[in-house]
Amino acid sequence: DILENRVDMNADVGSSHVAFAAEERELPVFFMPGGSNASEGRTIRLNLFEPRYKVLAQEAWGSDSRMFLYAVAEVEVGACAMLVKLDTCSFDGDGCASISGVRVAVVQLGTVRMDESKGDLY
Repeated sequence: DILENRVDMNADVGSSHVAFAAEERELPVFFMPGGSNASEGRTIRLNLFEPRYKVLAQEAWGSDSRMFLYAVAEVEVGACAMLVKLDTCSFDGDGCASISGVRVAVVQLGTVRMDESKGDLY
């Protein structure tokens, strides 16, 4: 499966330096405007019911990295997003997902695209 966004995993963003080798990955993005970036190591819990975010949960949980991005500002090239590593994910009978993960870094978005076949998931 192709995921949605490239991330510069070696970017300096604010006071947080991403401590990964220089690499780019494509990851799905959860977008909720108006929030703030959680501190590193903070637990992120979400209940996902929109079709595109059900896909995000399935893809992130099914991947080797179990990672996704959480954006609190517009999803666009150069914007910052939290890199979240999933610890748990469960699905109910309707496919809605309850997820819990840890914010491991803040990264800067590289190439951004919306996938219409996945309900406009970034």
